[in-house]
Amino acid sequence: MTKNNEYLTLCLRVIGISGLHPQKTVTLYTVVNIVLFACIFMLSTVKVITNFNLAQIEVMCYLFNVTQFIHDTWTRIGVVLAKKRAVYRLLDAVERFHTINFRSPENALYLMYFKTLRYYFTYQMLSLILLLIKPLIMGGSSTFDCYYPPRTPFLAVFLLESHSTIFMFLIYTATNILLCTLIILVVAQFQLVNGNIRTLDLERICDNTNLHICLGFLRKNIIYQNALFAYVEELKELMSMALFAQLLINILLICTSMYAISSTHTTLVDGIRSGVVTFSVLFETLFLYGLPSQLLTDQAEEMRNSIYCHTEWYLPGTESIRKYLLIMMMRCQRSVCISAQGFVDVNNRTIVFVKILHKKENGKDIYIYFRKNLEVIVMLATCNRIGVVLAKKNVVNRLLDAIERFHNIDYRSPGNALYLTYFKMLRYVEELKRLMSMALFAQLLINVLLICTSLYALSSTNITFIDGIRSGLISLSLLFETLFLYGLPSQLLTDQSEEIRNSIYCHTKWYLPGTESIRKYMLIMMMRCQKPVCISAQGFIDVNNRTIIFRLSLWIPSFDESIAGQLTRVVTKPCTCSHQAVCLSHLQTTRQQTTKSHLPWITRANSFHTYVLARRGAPSTVLKSCKSELDIIASEVTS
Repeated sequence: MTKNNEYLTLCLRVIGISGLHPQKTVTLYTVVNIVLFACIFMLSTVKVITNFNLAQIEVMCYLFNVTQFIHDTWTRIGVVLAKKRAVYRLLDAVERFHTINFRSPENALYLMYFKTLRYYFTYQMLSLILLLIKPLIMGGSSTFDCYYPPRTPFLAVFLLESHSTIFMFLIYTATNILLCTLIILVVAQFQLVNGNIRTLDLERICDNTNLHICLGFLRKNIIYQNALFAYVEELKELMSMALFAQLLINILLICTSMYAISSTHTTLVDGIRSGVVTFSVLFETLFLYGLPSQLLTDQAEEMRNSIYCHTEWYLPGTESIRKYLLIMMMRCQRSVCISAQGFVDVNNRTIVFVKILHKKENGKDIYIYFRKNLEVIVMLATCNRIGVVLAKKNVVNRLLDAIERFHNIDYRSPGNALYLTYFKMLRYVEELKRLMSMALFAQLLINVLLICTSLYALSSTNITFIDGIRSGLISLSLLFETLFLYGLPSQLLTDQSEEIRNSIYCHTKWYLPGTESIRKYMLIMMMRCQKPVCISAQGFIDVNNRTIIFRLSLWIPSFDESIAGQLTRVVTKPCTCSHQAVCLSHLQTTRQQTTKSHLPWITRANSFHTYVLARRGAPSTVLKSCKSELDIIASEVTS
């Protein structure tokens, strides 16, 4: 192995210890490990089935967490055993990669990611130790809470489960790091090809000798780029099914963990454990697979910008090279990405797909902590702006220098009244994305946090009138800020960059005879305009008018809950044992004041008002009377 592949060497050694090395044959030791692991899996599944009770939330969540880990390990074993040839071809291709110094400044991001993988490996080893200590502390319990016949010796159970646990952790951790490293290595190779294309100097083409040199250099990079595309296809074939299974399991795990957090019977220890599990799943989804896949997509698409902005393809005498560049740009129109069996592309947006922020239970605990300290969140937003100014001073200076070189535009003319200071220069936009990307990502997180806390405040039964107005104003101001400060300008930027394509096609009369030489330039410009220019929040979500839809997807469910909660509070407030008459009269008044627009909220209230009344200690007669009145209200409104 070369210096590039020291992490692959470590992963293969760890997998080799477990007996599943992809370049070696399966031994008896491997078969014994898999059989023991299958026994643990079946015993744990039996215990889950026999103890599945939603009332015992801590038992159910713990058993599901164990089963989730076992299922994930099975998918890793399937990857290593069923795809041995694909793994072997990938490792053979890595050996032919160009050597890259990951300690150089331009590769600092990859070095930081490899350090993150080291932290992940350390975290997994600590988890292994804690899991093995549990039976010793609990005294005679099982590591995975498996079912065993009575009078089974504890020492035999402990040794069996310890061996299987070590086997599972080695396979699970090493395979994760192996797959992530394979992605990062090909990302670095795509970056190397982009750098080679940018160094292509077409100004020196003055004779056939230099032309042949440039053509030979370009052909070598095209051949190498095709080899990288083939490598990515092998990688997709290897990872696709495993990622799909893991996404399904992770979503189920998040659901059970959030159910545990929102349960009234959950203890502090169970809440902390469920929170750690949720954070670990999101961390794994984002940093182990989302971030490397996002880097792969970005670097593969960057080839188009490298050709269009850095090769000086428009110079005379470059007609023969221009054809190669055009075909390369056409290939870059298709995104290079890792997908989970075609259901969802694995990148930074995957963390949005596995979203849990719209659940009201999440905003509940956050609001309880921040309800008197919303200024803390505002301070976080202010620190975010200060960090942009201080940490990105060089980028800001380059942007200001670019503005000085812009063509003069009369912004008071009718045609330019909407655009003010929004420009559509490609290289300027790239600098702008570097400046704003991380800041917008942080602001989206802070704004989502504020929206969740504000809307939970609106649905609270103890909220005052002033707090309700404040929470509503906060939500509206955040939506206004997202739309008019960032969404609308970014949408205008995208629209104007795409409008170049329509301008060329509809207004240049390119079809006239004698325009063949100019037509080639127009074709390359149209190819570049196929990909819209947009500002993104660190690749998680594009910032444009559709961002407001993303915010509303967080707002509407919580708004639904808040209105239903307020109606239920009005309807059920007087419902106690001593106030049955007041309760019925209040419901009759509500019937007279209700319109058809309130029907959805009445339906929602009718579905859970029994639970609210029962919690208030109302007798069965009150429950039946209130339910009949609500049914009458709903039927009258419908008619």
